[in-house]
Amino acid sequence: MSTGGRIFITERAVSRIVAAAASSVPGTTQVGKALDRIAARSFPRYDVLVDADRGLVSIEAFIAVTWPAPVTRVAEEVRATITDWVTGMTGLRVTHCNIVVGAVVKGEQRVTTELIDAAPDLPALRPVTVREPKAVPPAAIAEGPSRVRLHPVTVASEDRPAPEVVVAPETPLAPITVASDDRPAPEVRTAPERPLTPVTVTPWHPLSPAAQDKKGERRVR
Repeated sequence: MSTGGRIFITERAVSRIVAAAASSVPGTTQVGKALDRIAARSFPRYDVLVDADRGLVSIEAFIAVTWPAPVTRVAEEVRATITDWVTGMTGLRVTHCNIVVGAVVKGEQRVTTELIDAAPDLPALRPVTVREPKAVPPAAIAEGPSRVRLHPVTVASEDRPAPEVVVAPETPLAPITVASDDRPAPEVRTAPERPLTPVTVTPWHPLSPAAQDKKGERRVR
């Protein structure tokens, strides 16, 4: 079995473990809707920061506790459960795990210290079974039925001439003339100049109101 490579556990994966660990403790509950979650007013919430290079993780959990319940005892159990689950399932070392009780709501039943102590600390992990691949000899593969129909491949031998390659006929290139220093530059012709049309200015009529401005002076058009 190869031992090369590295294993990375994302913060999202650790957050899922933290959420499952906190919800397994009696006395915890959920508070808030979708809009409250956007405004950071819903519980539970978890902030997880993973340092993959050093194998460390820091966790901050915001939980809601039901009433009546020993709030401090529930928070301590949540902290211990999260630390045990994350360490046991990921191998990361929890540097610190802060628990913030953000809300206390009325519960359906009373949660006692005995009920909290009776809850399992770690979940029953399911064993992972790895099946080793079974080696099949090439002869058995050749004799067995093929699922994909193979197409014959024809390889040209040295005795057979190579196929003729047809190339498009050559197109003659158009000559390009470059002016030299000895040859005069071509004459540039411009459009002939057109005479300007005279503009006639008609003065205002003396009796016209437009011939005077607001101050009573004559205006020149």
